[in-house]
Amino acid sequence: MPPKKKNKKGVISGDEIPVIVEVSDEEVHKYLNIKLQLPKEHLSPSSIGMYLRCPMQFFKRYIEGKKRPPGVSLMEGTCHHSTCEYNNIRKKKSGKDRSEKQVIEHFCDTFHDKQKEIEDWEGIKERDVLLRGRKLQTAYINNFAPRLKPRLIEQGFVIQVGPVKILCYTDVAGTLTPILRKTPEMNVVCDYKTASKSKSETELEHSYQLTTYGICDMAERTTDVMSCVGMCVFKKIKIPIVEWQSAMMTVSRINWFKITTLSVANAISRGSFPVCDP
Repeated sequence: MPPKKKNKKGVISGDEIPVIVEVSDEEVHKYLNIKLQLPKEHLSPSSIGMYLRCPMQFFKRYIEGKKRPPGVSLMEGTCHHSTCEYNNIRKKKSGKDRSEKQVIEHFCDTFHDKQKEIEDWEGIKERDVLLRGRKLQTAYINNFAPRLKPRLIEQGFVIQVGPVKILCYTDVAGTLTPILRKTPEMNVVCDYKTASKSKSETELEHSYQLTTYGICDMAERTTDVMSCVGMCVFKKIKIPIVEWQSAMMTVSRINWFKITTLSVANAISRGSFPVCDP
């Protein structure tokens, strides 16, 4: 059966898989030393990521409720994400990827439907988005999708870190066949991204979102074996390509996740929303 969809309002429904990240009372008191006061009953990887980038942007979005209309770049990425999910659902059910024609049509139809929501076209024309989308979906369905066997698709998790709840939905988790087929399949968690350049090693190793996905994957598989977490990057360059970039989960990365979660919750509870560098 198709995976359950997340509530559009981001409300915990009770269908999510619970995950408890062990933290000591000493750690909680050290990094969260004020009564917890959050704008909602939970945080999310995206909201914490926003706070880490710019606390004032978090304030505008989650405290004042001012949501910026999507630009064309964000909507383009959303349509690629939707198309990959469309293929993954079929792949999990039948073991087969959709055809090149099907994913291209899905991307184009989705963009046509959603383009009315775009406020800022950023000087980009619709035909350029569609042409690039065709090339990127062709590259994905022929080069990356055949290697990926989905196990979880948009699966919801509620992670408990001390008193803090994190509501998370993984893009896709499963196994990936390496390009050098002599090596075994590996368990991976994949985050779909659309960007104009590759992600740096630092971005991969210090991504709060990827770390959250890795913790969820390990909990669902009930294993201490570290997951491989990565981004399938749809690169918007002169000759568009799809690139897999990954990093491994580590004990230090999980410890960083705990400290970051508690520290951000503490700062929000204190009403600390400094302006970031422009």
